[in-house]
Amino acid sequence: MLYEEFLVKPYDFIVPAYKGIRQYTFLDHSDTEYKVQFVQKNNNFTSFLMDLSVSFDDNDEYETVNSRDVFKKMSTVIHILSHFIESNTYCTTIEFTPVNEAEKKINRREHLFERYIRSFTAKIHWKYQILNQKFILTKK
Repeated sequence: MLYEEFLVKPYDFIVPAYKGIRQYTFLDHSDTEYKVQFVQKNNNFTSFLMDLSVSFDDNDEYETVNSRDVFKKMSTVIHILSHFIESNTYCTTIEFTPVNEAEKKINRREHLFERYIRSFTAKIHWKYQILNQKFILTKK
């Protein structure tokens, strides 16, 4: 991995069998399945959209993601992002949008992602910006 500075050990995750799939999965402490998928943006070979989804039954997605081990989940997502970038050296841009907390005045999820992304991009020499709650990571 590019770095091991997050104090929380990530969950083990499953790497795609081949590059064409670009979907990583992991299970949290309660066996809830998370998927992190990278999709090429508008047929652009070097730009990707990242999507984080949760497979759950009756729970609220926001509550599920923010349950007791949110830092371990974030560490896992960052390690997956790191693996994707290492495995796809031609990638120059990755965009994603954390779930919007419409009824909240401050988007806590966005701030949490920003904290992790700020440190991550500094270590790998990428830059990031946030436009209308969308994170845009760009290779320097």
